[in-house]
Amino acid sequence: MADVAKKEYTAGGYRFIECSLCGARYNAGRTGNVAGERWAAALKAEWWAKHTGIPQDRYALKLCEEDIPQLCPHLITPEAIERALGVKLYPWQVDYIFHGKDYPMDICPCVVFGSEKFEGARMSHNHGGGCYIRGRGTGHTFAYCIKLVLSQGEPLDMRKPEKFSDNKNKNYARTYFRRMLYYDVWLSLKEAGIPVRKMIGIN
Repeated sequence: MADVAKKEYTAGGYRFIECSLCGARYNAGRTGNVAGERWAAALKAEWWAKHTGIPQDRYALKLCEEDIPQLCPHLITPEAIERALGVKLYPWQVDYIFHGKDYPMDICPCVVFGSEKFEGARMSHNHGGGCYIRGRGTGHTFAYCIKLVLSQGEPLDMRKPEKFSDNKNKNYARTYFRRMLYYDVWLSLKEAGIPVRKMIGIN
């Protein structure tokens, strides 16, 4: 995000920084000397880095836990999700999560990657009839979990994940799906400061 969205001002002797996109702001306190000014500047720089998801190396300072902001909701982009999860999303996953497109059933790795190799997925390869990956192994569940936790709605009751799983099989929903949704996606996004849908019944 360009710094054009960053507003810094003083009110009542307190130093503030504010995001003009979402309205979130941080009070870095009052300053009385040069050292205080530097301290406030460091606090604001770290808050802004956390709010925008853009690391900064000018200051080596950690905010108190209660002061750590969430990522600006206007900045929830594929790149932000990839940084938080440590993955590279496939083009069809990005389309599904961010652009409202249906998840494709048949995916040709040759078209997407210009290669016949697509590790970790089942692949039926026949150029005469088309090469594709069908059904499982296309990353659907992972993308579904990301889209679900970024959505708005009632808290997700993890005691009964079959109610919102991509597969209503109870055993699947309460084992594989539950682990991926909570540990692989929800927890990682939350720790990165990305706003996520509330969960209940986690333990």
